[in-house]
Amino acid sequence: LRFYGWAPPAVSLGYAQRIDERVIADIISRGFRVVRRPTGGRAVLHQGDLTYSFVGSSSPSVGGQSNGAHATDAESKCHPNAAHSIGNHSTSGQLTGSDVALLPPSVSESYLQICEGLIQGLKRLGLDAEIGRGKGGYNRFQDCFQSTTSADLQVNGLKIVGSAQLRRKHAVLQHGSILLNQDQLLMPQLLSLATSAPTSPRHCNVFDMIGTLPIEKIEQALLEGFYHANGQRFEKGTLTDFEIELAKSLLPKYAIAG
Repeated sequence: LRFYGWAPPAVSLGYAQRIDERVIADIISRGFRVVRRPTGGRAVLHQGDLTYSFVGSSSPSVGGQSNGAHATDAESKCHPNAAHSIGNHSTSGQLTGSDVALLPPSVSESYLQICEGLIQGLKRLGLDAEIGRGKGGYNRFQDCFQSTTSADLQVNGLKIVGSAQLRRKHAVLQHGSILLNQDQLLMPQLLSLATSAPTSPRHCNVFDMIGTLPIEKIEQALLEGFYHANGQRFEKGTLTDFEIELAKSLLPKYAIAG
């Protein structure tokens, strides 16, 4: 389980998402990087957010079959790869105990299990988050936070966490963006979507709901949430030198520009 930020700020695109080159050039001209995630979904702004990633093994599916492909866009949601997103804060932890399967084989069930840790963590901060309700048509949007799916979390009907999942055999990566104090207008402006002031908020911000908190307090609440939800206890750690060097080597593969 890792929590991290982005420096410089960036926009991450889903693995199959297409954005006009002129829009990408404009994003870069404003001081942002643009990267492509290995997961599906739509564009995510990494500024004023806390990014999480969870990596674990799933139990074998029925009949020994395994899904080696990306989760479908209908089940997938938006987010960045921990390996090359070393930002202004980074906290990582490894599970203690034996090396056993942590997650069910089903994409939807594993989403629910991981998201329950986030829900319990946000509850410790005074926020009652719930699984989003898919409204259809997600793929017609360019902006991840324009729509809510069953892979997301919302508070009072407004999206606060967008997540995505990638599977390779029994290995599972889920990562997502938790919005802390992100400007409601910035992402629509970066994607050339904003033509006027919105009539309602685009998303929900943690700090708007409960006030500004240190990142460390938020991370601790989320750690407690994962333990409460699934009995998963973590030992605090940092990125290793090997991981940092690997991240640097992967940057040309995922960076679009900037």
